[in-house]
Amino acid sequence: MWELAYQMARSGEHSGYQSIEWALRDKGFSRARMLLDDAAVREKLNCMCAESKKGAD
Repeated sequence: MWELAYQMARSGEHSGYQSIEWALRDKGFSRARMLLDDAAVREKLNCMCAESKKGAD
């Protein structure tokens, strides 16, 4: 799940960790919320999403 979350963050398709959490849950990862319940992980995903968005502009 972690690698998939990081791939999603790098894709430029997500605005932040919440979007990734919902996408993971849609893919059947029912524990996504619990596994992403860490401020450092959320910040990393948010930063990755922002960087990916910048690169797409």
